[in-house]
Amino acid sequence: MEKPIAVITGASSGIGRAFAEEYARRGYYLVLTGRRSGVLDTLSAELRERWKVSVETAIFDLSDPEELELFANNIASRRIAVLVNNAGFGSPRAFSVDTFENQARMIKVHVDAVVRLCHAVLPGMREEGGGAIINVSSLASFFPAPLDALYSGTKAFLTRFSEALQLEQSGTGIRVQALCPGFIRTEFHERLGLGKDFNRKSSGIFRWMEPERLVRDSLKALDRRRPPVIVVPGVFYKVVYLVHKIIPRQLIYRTMDGRMMNRVEDQE
Repeated sequence: MEKPIAVITGASSGIGRAFAEEYARRGYYLVLTGRRSGVLDTLSAELRERWKVSVETAIFDLSDPEELELFANNIASRRIAVLVNNAGFGSPRAFSVDTFENQARMIKVHVDAVVRLCHAVLPGMREEGGGAIINVSSLASFFPAPLDALYSGTKAFLTRFSEALQLEQSGTGIRVQALCPGFIRTEFHERLGLGKDFNRKSSGIFRWMEPERLVRDSLKALDRRRPPVIVVPGVFYKVVYLVHKIIPRQLIYRTMDGRMMNRVEDQE
């Protein structure tokens, strides 16, 4: 009997790596993609050794239309049971001072790549009568995030797209999830130049989660008989999500007005 295939983008570290480890533990055949070949090779060797599973790695830049199309055609020809769209990145510069090329690349990775890969796997999932798509969005999708304008905008797209896609696939056995984490402990902050001593403890308004906990919450929700589309992991962030729905937008604007950098992990 063939093992189910899980495709995970941005699998090199952080959230993507945690998803890879969990699906390896569950015995899936893994297809992992990212841009850092050495890191992916090391991870795949570890997963093969620990869980005795098959792991396939693919080095693609999902912001490149030609490379995206190659990868999409690759997975479209296979029976994919799970697609985790995790690849993404944040920018250390505000929209108005960042290069247009970098901001446009964010749209390509967060929007174009997700849409193309979902479109590639859905026909096979419909034919098989089931499957799962996890689009890694962000708590930032619910807020206008100063200094992360395009990040929060593209993540908002992912959240709404996932909701609509689930409604479209109603009755097919396909489950679509928009995973909306808050602050996750990863190496992203070092990449922004904040250093390894950057305070990532849960204190004040900050509540940090480990990527492994995030993945457990995601898959626990996905395994429910009636899984929710929007999944906000952690009690603290669930409260933030509920509160944002009832407080006036003007209060949110005043709270967020140029004073918060709502940054999340670079997931490539």
